[in-house]
Amino acid sequence: ISFKTTQVKTSFVFILLLISVKQQVFAQEIKIIDRDSFSLQYPADWKLDTKSKDYEPDSTFSIRAPGKPNNVSFFIKYQKTDAKKYLEYMVNNTTATFRIKKVEFTDFNRWGNLAGEGKIIKGKAMGSDVIIALFVYSANNRSLLVIENCREGKIDKVREEFNSIGTSFRFKR
Repeated sequence: ISFKTTQVKTSFVFILLLISVKQQVFAQEIKIIDRDSFSLQYPADWKLDTKSKDYEPDSTFSIRAPGKPNNVSFFIKYQKTDAKKYLEYMVNNTTATFRIKKVEFTDFNRWGNLAGEGKIIKGKAMGSDVIIALFVYSANNRSLLVIENCREGKIDKVREEFNSIGTSFRFKR
């Protein structure tokens, strides 16, 4: 066997191994929320917070990452909202409520499959790093406020899980 043949075989085995590992990573178990007006998926090790006093399965709920204060909250209204004004209000309210210091802002306009108004707030709150993404969508007499709150842990992994939740969210007709 020549060196070149061995190199090709090794490369082929490496590619197969990489594909196998990648499939295992993305084959994460999920839970599904399927309501009359929307649906979404989230990692099976996350927990829907049904004990919150504000919990309302069709409009107000949070999903928490395991063992950490990282979560995503949803506020759904069945009316049109001025997305820019609502986002501005939420940014001011969030930075004041959490007393976020050394604040940096980044604008964005997509969350999953929805186009709207968004802002990422990065800073320090109570001595720890915090990243809060606020997103407002409003169309067809429906409004959605999403708050992604990331405070601890493997931020890249949590952001990846937030993205998968966002990509799965669908309003139904």
